Formats: sequence, structure tokens, C-alpha cells
Amino acid sequence: MSKQLLFFISWFCLTTFISFEIMAQSDMSKNENADKELNSLWRIYKSAKETALEDTTQINRLLDISEYYIKLKNDSSRILAETIIHKSEENLYFEGMAKAVRIIGLYHKQKSNYDSAVHFFKASSDLFQEVGDSIEYSLVLNNLAGVYYVQGNYERALENLLISLGIQQRYDRKQQVARALNNMALIYKKNNQLEKSIQMHKQAIVMKEKLNDSTGIATGYLNIGSVYLEKKDYKEASIYFKKGLPIAVQVEDNMLICQYYINLGMSLIKSDSLKTPNTKDANKELKFS
Repeated sequence: MSKQLLFFISWFCLTTFISFEIMAQSDMSKNENADKELNSLWRIYKSAKETALEDTTQINRLLDISEYYIKLKNDSSRILAETIIHKSEENLYFEGMAKAVRIIGLYHKQKSNYDSAVHFFKASSDLFQEVGDSIEYSLVLNNLAGVYYVQGNYERALENLLISLGIQQRYDRKQQVARALNNMALIYKKNNQLEKSIQMHKQAIVMKEKLNDSTGIATGYLNIGSVYLEKKDYKEASIYFKKGLPIAVQVEDNMLICQYYINLGMSLIKSDSLKTPNTKDANKELKFS
């Protein structure tokens, strides 16, 4: 364990202690009737505790709960993650600590505390490197890239994504590869490298097809069409919008369908397609089979 990480752990333990029992009681009361899944996670944790399963198993169950709280954008995710860090430190369970630190990074990202998010994601990535968990390390790099992207630091975002992509490809994790490719495409678009952006989106679609991810495929075509809109190539944009729209309808994703109609309408207006004598035929192409 490096001196920097030991310093981080020591500083954290001195400044963020909180009673786990108080947090658990209040949150269980608040979610008792509203969230069956969360209650189920708490029951699993209590069962692990009552049956005296090893501490790392109990910590993993708490991590499940803390990650679930993140979905609710709940301050309890951070509070519980802080408790997990202390328990992990007591048991020298550094992987559990790394996961909890990542959760705190996610919490700060949701709160738009981007500098704090970068701090915790970096600390988490260092810990995952220390324990030799390459896959989790790559996931944190993707999180870190997302923060840099929001901050407009596209160079740093791309650096982290390239490392993350290399690791995910090495382990043939298609879902994560597709995610990294999609995120790289967004960065290339921001940098006005539009052909590279299209290339990355197409590669991501190939991965989504292997996964039979229809929503991901529809999102990919929408993204490609949007890049062509940026290029002012409205004819090519409309081709991709028309290609992806039926897929969005098939998966019944109303948000995607709405975005498709807005973008398709924009591409047709910009290209003056709605003003041609063939307007009737063009509209027929929008009907769903």
C-alpha cells in the first residue's frame, strides 16, 4: 500500500466517522412501504450479520445497498459508503474500500461537485490498481472521463477512455467496450472531429448488435444522425434517423422516439425536403410497418 493511499485512508477515517446503526434505522423507516427491493437488500445484509458470515461478505452486502441508494440520488449512499470505508479499513479489505470511494465519487458527480468527484474517482482508481483489479479500475476511469467531459476537459477524458477501452477489449467485455466507444464518439464530436465520431458510433453499434441491444442500436443511429446534422449533411442525417426510428418504436422507448421525430423533422426542414413535390411520398416513409 502506497504512502499516498495510506494518508488518504487515515485522513478519511479521522474526518468522516458516522454511526452505521442510526443511518440504517432512519432509512429503513423512510423506505419501508416505498421500496421493496431496498428492503430486500437490507434483509440480506441483516441475515449475513446474524449468521455471522465473514466481515467482507457483510461489507459487500452494504455496498449493494449503497449502490442502490445512488439510483435514488439519496444522501444515504454517501453516508453508508463512508461507513463501509471504515469497516473495510478495519478488516484490511481494500477492494471494498475502493468500491465505497467510487460510490462517493458518483454521489459528488450527481451533485455536480465535479472537483470532489475527480478526487474520489482518482483515489478509487489508485486503490483498484493497488489490489490488481483491472476491470473495476477501467470502470472508474470511465467515470472519471465522464466528469472531465462535463468539465470540458476533453483531452483528459479521452486519455482515460482509451485506457479503459483497452482493458475492456482485453477481457472481451462487449457492453463496456460499446460504452467506451460511444463516449469517445461524443468527445470527438465536441472536438469537431466528426468523421472520427461517426466511426466510433458505428463500432459501438457493431458491439450492440452482438449483444442484441436494440435500445443501444437505436441510440447509436440517433447519435450518428446527430453528427451528420452537425456536418450539415441533412440527407445523410435523415437516412440514419429513418433507419433507427422503427427500432425505437419496436422497443417502445418514448424518449428515443420523441428525439427521433425532433431530429428527423429538423433534418427534413433544413434540407427543404418538406417543400418538394414528393412530400407525400416522403411522409409515407415515416409510417411504421
